[in-house]
Amino acid sequence: APDDMQDPATLQALAQAARLIVHSLDDLHRLHHWGLQANSMWFPLAVYPVALPTAEQQAQRRQALGLQGKRIVATYGFMMPHKGLLEMVQAMPAILRDHPDAHLLMVNAWYSEAASGAEQQRLQQTIESLGLANNVTLESRFLPEADCAALISLAEVVVFPYQNTEESASAAVRMALATGSAIANTPLPIFQDLAGITHALPGTTPADIAQG
Repeated sequence: APDDMQDPATLQALAQAARLIVHSLDDLHRLHHWGLQANSMWFPLAVYPVALPTAEQQAQRRQALGLQGKRIVATYGFMMPHKGLLEMVQAMPAILRDHPDAHLLMVNAWYSEAASGAEQQRLQQTIESLGLANNVTLESRFLPEADCAALISLAEVVVFPYQNTEESASAAVRMALATGSAIANTPLPIFQDLAGITHALPGTTPADIAQG
């Protein structure tokens, strides 16, 4: 949390709230340290059930996407700069050198012009400049939950290559966990509560992502 959260006026305002809900134990402990024990609570993000496709439906979807015989690496979540999507695309040439049958399936919905406009342009330009048009599928529509789950369930691994973020927890990674696919993430505090469940990448750079 920012240092200015400890300003007396801010703490007084927080103390008057009926409930302060946080998604990580670190944030709960921080509130307690500031004397906000009475109205603070930990509300962990859940892994909720999603309807998954049958093997036959998965095969049909692969065929429709032209991904038969491909080893799919997926990304998931809103298209925002801090999600590390550009770094994931930049990692693909190194991944393809070791795994020529790899394909990056990016299920990353447009959020807003301010958040996603420039990011999508950067992604498309990088895909083109690296000659990855046949190795990357970018799905930026806001799809129903079942469709998102069906797409990312095709992946051997769903990568969350986040860069710098002050968020305490990731809702997107919970969806990926529900599909049963393996999860890889950069070593950031936002994923600390998933230690031992996911695969931690060695760092945040494209080289680190490719190696991991």
